[in-house]
Amino acid sequence: MTPKLQKPLWYRRIGFQVAFMMSLALLPLGLIAVGQSHRASVQVLDNAEQALLALTSQAAYQERLVIQRAVGAAAALGDVAGIDEQDPRTCADRLDRYIETQENYIFVGVTTPIGVTSCASSGAQLDLSEQETFKDLLKDPKTHIWSGADATGDGTPLIVVSEPFYRNNSFGGFVSIYIPPKALTPERDKVQFNTLNTVITFDTAGRILTSTGQYEDASDRLPQARSLETLSAGGPRAFVGTTQAGQERIFTVAPIVEKSIYVLGVWQAPPGVLKTGSLLTTASLFPIVMWLTSLAVALFAVHRLIIRHIVTLGGQMRRFARDRALPGSQEKKEMPAEILVMQENFTEMAYGILEDEARLVDAVREKNIYLKEVHHRVKNNLQLISSILNMQIRKVSEPDVRMMLKRLQERVLNLATIHRNLYQADSAGAIDAADLIREVVANVTANMPMTGPGAPSISVDAQNGVSFYPDQAVPFSLLLAEILTNALTYASTDGDAGPWAKISFEAAKSGKCKLAVKNSVSKDIHETDAGIGAQLIRAFVIQLDAQEKIESKDGVYEVAISFDLIDNSPPDVDF
Repeated sequence: MTPKLQKPLWYRRIGFQVAFMMSLALLPLGLIAVGQSHRASVQVLDNAEQALLALTSQAAYQERLVIQRAVGAAAALGDVAGIDEQDPRTCADRLDRYIETQENYIFVGVTTPIGVTSCASSGAQLDLSEQETFKDLLKDPKTHIWSGADATGDGTPLIVVSEPFYRNNSFGGFVSIYIPPKALTPERDKVQFNTLNTVITFDTAGRILTSTGQYEDASDRLPQARSLETLSAGGPRAFVGTTQAGQERIFTVAPIVEKSIYVLGVWQAPPGVLKTGSLLTTASLFPIVMWLTSLAVALFAVHRLIIRHIVTLGGQMRRFARDRALPGSQEKKEMPAEILVMQENFTEMAYGILEDEARLVDAVREKNIYLKEVHHRVKNNLQLISSILNMQIRKVSEPDVRMMLKRLQERVLNLATIHRNLYQADSAGAIDAADLIREVVANVTANMPMTGPGAPSISVDAQNGVSFYPDQAVPFSLLLAEILTNALTYASTDGDAGPWAKISFEAAKSGKCKLAVKNSVSKDIHETDAGIGAQLIRAFVIQLDAQEKIESKDGVYEVAISFDLIDNSPPDVDF
């Protein structure tokens, strides 16, 4: 019998071990790839941010150019000799003529150190001495660019460029040029800046100077949770955020004039742009996908070249072990050379096993034939002895001698019965216990008067499916014959019912067998154990390694024999 193989543990399968070893081999490359992908992702993000900042600065080029020209114009006017010393009316006329030639300026004025603008393009005289902006200019007399939203009194947001001038190496005042919003909102290339929704200029105080679109709606396009004053405090940057109106946008901040005027670009946000998490996740997933792909290819190759052929070879071995089926030639196709050698070795071994089994079967069959022949000849010899005894019985006239010879003939026939059953049995020398009991009963009753008045009745209750081998069959049958002979000899009764004898045999699953022979007895008859029959019974009990129990009670005499069934069957051999 082929033992059932346990299913191999999952971690001992070739596929798992190959995947594990491939993972170890690819781990350093994977870590390098993840690191390089991470650095590349960071570089891509940085390049995208720099590109957006460059485009934002380019979008604010016109504003920067206008302011830079205003700074240059203010410096040039400050260098004009005596402009601050001329008659206010004459100075105003000269500045009016200058304004007429400059479409980007609406006001030019000269402010003295005491804060009085006596020379202005509009001819009006202004007193700025109490304004905080002028006080700041006096503290640090250098180029200032500031928001002058209320400078003209009508609330129009303006850019004011104030440039200091000197006379005889001493501070002479400021030349201020006012730039209107329309000069800072030029037309932009719609193709180049097609995703640039809004351009907002603002100062360090967080005041919006100009905005594309409606100026009143500019605050709705500002980012949430970030003020313009905070944005002006840092350097150039780009970030993804949400507008006050709840729209996701990309915001870029770049200076137009450092520490004075800044530009805020609001861009349409394509999916994934400047989103660090999604880009880094995608970059990290790429090595993982490559790793999984490499594992899949390796596992496919291992399965294609090795595993499926090993499974096929294992199936051939199982079919051979179960049905002795040999592998076909079609199963050898596409096998690698190494596995094909294994398959051919297995086929050669299988043919060898079949040949060995055939020889063993022939040897066993021949042995069984010899054994059956031995049992048959022994049975014939015993029957010959029985015939000789029968001839002697017919010549003897003394009843006691005749009875003794019949008992001897009965024992010889019982032995012949056993050998006859052995050579007729299909299994290797096993005799069915129930059949053996019935044949022994038939042999014993054949030589005893079982009909007529006073003849005992007999019943047999033997469990089927129990087999004896010769080591137990011989003493058992002889023991039963002696006990039954005594039972039938001494069977009697005091009542009207005739004498009787009962035989029962049963075997438990544990192999414990029990034989019980009962017969009826009268009160004035007692069975004796001094004869040769009783001596044979004790000898056979010892040979069976059994326990004997005799009990006589209420007109019933019982002999119970208990013994263990011995299994002398040949062991199962897995060829």
